[in-house]
Amino acid sequence: MCGVYNTTAATTDGRAIDTETQVVEKVLYTIRDTITAYGIGRTKLYELIGARELTPVKIGTRTLLRRADIDALVARSAVA
Repeated sequence: MCGVYNTTAATTDGRAIDTETQVVEKVLYTIRDTITAYGIGRTKLYELIGARELTPVKIGTRTLLRRADIDALVARSAVA
């Protein structure tokens, strides 16, 4: 998942024009983002965390997962 941010400028007649588009890749995913982006269920995700296949990052009350860790798990689990 990523965010797309547009930079706009106004022309002399007030119209907005797109001057630049930036794509920002997420480094940390919420549980909801992870199940949506990777197509796995919430229960399975928590099983992977419990089995220490993924290490959560706690920031305040939020539970986040590193994208690099998720991608590494997918690479290890790939069927040839």
